[in-house]
Amino acid sequence: MKWKEWTYAATALTCAAGLYLYLKSPSPLIGLTVVQIIKRSTYKSLTTQMRVYFKENYQKELINYRKTRRSLLSRSAEYEKCVQDFNKRVQDLVEEAQVLVLTQFGLSRKHFQDSVNYYDLDPELQSCAGEMVDPTIQVESGRILGKEETKKMLDFYQARLKEYESECPELEEYMIINVQIEDEIFRKFKVELEVLNASWEVYKEEFQDLYEQLRNQTYCVMASTDNSY
Repeated sequence: MKWKEWTYAATALTCAAGLYLYLKSPSPLIGLTVVQIIKRSTYKSLTTQMRVYFKENYQKELINYRKTRRSLLSRSAEYEKCVQDFNKRVQDLVEEAQVLVLTQFGLSRKHFQDSVNYYDLDPELQSCAGEMVDPTIQVESGRILGKEETKKMLDFYQARLKEYESECPELEEYMIINVQIEDEIFRKFKVELEVLNASWEVYKEEFQDLYEQLRNQTYCVMASTDNSY
């Protein structure tokens, strides 16, 4: 459904959005807090429409971001700032999606956040909030790479990532490193990351050993940023 079409649908649902109440901390010693919770059906509609809006705008931003980023000298101050600015922009897109959809339904941010917390223990709805921000780009089957080509790129990614392991990068730097490797893959193979990811999904059972190696490398880098390790 296009953005304008589900905007009108959301408007039509505004009057029927509805809330119900539940009591929080029902102990007589603690006291009672009445919290307004969005109805289940409306909550699902909200998160679905937020995801549609976020994804549509994310993909537009991503195209411009890649073009700008690749015009800069890799790992320069300008390059790193470009990556950081885009990460902040993604957070803004999440906020914009929430505000726009909640406004269409006539609901407040507090009602939504209380509902996210409430449904977090609901088996059916607990994933709704997490899936609301979905940057996955769908790849047509005709663009899926061959098995050998996919493995060649994964081997390249693994080798480049391994070179950075000894540097023990912090989390933010690690994110920049991954973007840099993504750009190296694009320059070398003319393939975008979403195509490589989609191809990996096709052959992941056959690349299980490589998957484990990449996962261990990633955990190694992430562990270096976590004091609990």
